[in-house]
Amino acid sequence: MDEKKQDDTSGIMPEATPEAVEMSAVQVPEAEAATTEAVVASPTQFNFKAYGAMVVGILLIASGLLFVLEKEGRTSTGIFSGIISKMEEGKPVARVNGTPILMSDFTSSYNQLLQMSTTQGVDVSDPAMVEKLRTQAIDTLVNAEVLRQAAIEAGMTATEEQIQTRYTEIQDGLGGAEALTARMAEFGVTEASLRRDIENEFLIQGLFDANVDSTNIVATEEELVALYDQAGGAEAGLPPMTEIKDQIEAQIIFDKEQKLISAFIEELRAKATIEVLL
Repeated sequence: MDEKKQDDTSGIMPEATPEAVEMSAVQVPEAEAATTEAVVASPTQFNFKAYGAMVVGILLIASGLLFVLEKEGRTSTGIFSGIISKMEEGKPVARVNGTPILMSDFTSSYNQLLQMSTTQGVDVSDPAMVEKLRTQAIDTLVNAEVLRQAAIEAGMTATEEQIQTRYTEIQDGLGGAEALTARMAEFGVTEASLRRDIENEFLIQGLFDANVDSTNIVATEEELVALYDQAGGAEAGLPPMTEIKDQIEAQIIFDKEQKLISAFIEELRAKATIEVLL
């Protein structure tokens, strides 16, 4: 997807609204949809000779009860919090043709949407907006997985060289390795999951290139004027349209491309078996 086109037109768009913060569910973020491997700690090993089978049995029953109560939120001992957290991260929130999408991916996607919405002035304390962002996070992940599977089926690939080049671009764009590490930590993204997302970015872009023909998309003069006026025109402090015509044209073409991509995704979704478990 051409993110640059979208960025170049931001200056002509009206003030952010809840609708304006909706990310396109077809985008594959650079460091988005991150996966954290679920690790469950090994149970404590008791000394059977020292304590005896009966004592061990009692301890195991008590531990199991505490675990269940804490998992259900009915007690807060903190003993099992790390285990429960890891188990939650590994739980599937959706499945696409049997392939699970994990809670860790959802959490990362949701947090990014939440931060972007907050930055744009959206009231994220509104329960309706929270639910909207949650739904959007799931849809983004489901669409990405539908596209990834379709790309693999179509024979799309990404080389290690391509992945490393893109990884380096992201790192340099953020100001270096330390900045990238901090950014990934902010969203719970690992280097492995970032590289996975980069690979998916190449796979999906290849799929779009092969199936979405945008070569004949143009912006008419009427559309240029309409979008300029919609953004408030000169009365909103915008430069004369002649000065930002290229940006407006890029925005219109981008929007039309998005409609084609959305239609393509809907076709793929209609053929897929999708389960949302959250």
